[in-house]
Amino acid sequence: MLLIAAANRFLAGGEVGDFWPNSEVFLFTRAVIFEDGVTAARDPNRWFAALKASGMRGVLLGRRRSKGQLPAEMPIHHALDTGAPVIEIGDAAQAGCRVPIDRFHDDGGGKSWSTFYVTAAAEGEAPAPPDLEAVTAVFAEILDELAHFAHAHGMDQFVPSFGAALGALRGAPLERNSYLAGYEELLPDMRARSLFVAAAHAHVFGGMGSWDDHEVPQAAEQFLSLTLRLIAADSDASQAVANTTFAWR
Repeated sequence: MLLIAAANRFLAGGEVGDFWPNSEVFLFTRAVIFEDGVTAARDPNRWFAALKASGMRGVLLGRRRSKGQLPAEMPIHHALDTGAPVIEIGDAAQAGCRVPIDRFHDDGGGKSWSTFYVTAAAEGEAPAPPDLEAVTAVFAEILDELAHFAHAHGMDQFVPSFGAALGALRGAPLERNSYLAGYEELLPDMRARSLFVAAAHAHVFGGMGSWDDHEVPQAAEQFLSLTLRLIAADSDASQAVANTTFAWR
């Protein structure tokens, strides 16, 4: 999200300061590389400059949707990969290029490096400005259901995360977010900032003891359904946050 926001601020003539490499977004990242296409670059700052030199006026975050229905037996950690994000570069009415975010490697020293590959976008795509109100409403609904489900099935450790996310969406004072700290100007829209904080709280995946490590045999179908809805809502929120920073006309 913030990589998109920083790119759009730079392309609009704003300052991004030391976003790369000092933002906590890159805390565990040694290198971020963009390969192929007219915007190939060895780090985000060079990528921003290449975008500007190529005449791009903005960057959008999209997602590759999975084809067909997800099988009920699909492990949650596989479901997490079904909506892989892509960066779309160009004019709002002409996506231009697309950057799949699909390479992530551990260098063995506690750092990682990511490679973004630029490919041609599909023709005829016409992105529209994000509907923050609609995205927020859907996100709040699933968070409320998840909080009740977690409490009912002995997963109370997740209730504070869902509650904090709901609070952010419902106007509670925003807690400090380490990724955003010092770079708040990248998200000038307070509604988008609230969604950003909510998405951070609601991302309960990926570590030991995380949501996707659990099983709820007595309510397995509901658990899977709620989890897939959370993944979709969290991804939609991330996409909406990033795309509010595009220079819509």
